[in-house]
Amino acid sequence: MSAATSGRMAAHLARLAAAPLTGRQLGAIHGEFRRLGYRDRWDRAARLTATAALARCTPIATTKDLTEGEAGRVVGILRQCADADDLAAALAAARPEPRRWLAAALAALAGPRARTPRARRALKS
Repeated sequence: MSAATSGRMAAHLARLAAAPLTGRQLGAIHGEFRRLGYRDRWDRAARLTATAALARCTPIATTKDLTEGEAGRVVGILRQCADADDLAAALAAARPEPRRWLAAALAALAGPRARTPRARRALKS
């Protein structure tokens, strides 16, 4: 790889790590979650928890908090999911540690009635 190619690659990776997600990425993430069953506004916390897990980032307050690179990772994973079961498997593979955080993400997918008090506490932290 030449020095010029290496420099362009480094600049591209830096942009992915720092630039905010694009409007198309935001629409794609929301569209994929709707396709997988996250249609209700009450699913927002579960969707954001799942998004952060798939992006492998800290918990987020809004999908717009993602960088372009993180959003690209999330879109790629969501497009490979055929249904909610595939999404649950992707979440289990995305964040094997810490277990408490994973349990909270999986509990969020199960819906508000299935959440235990322990999972709700984990979601708040």
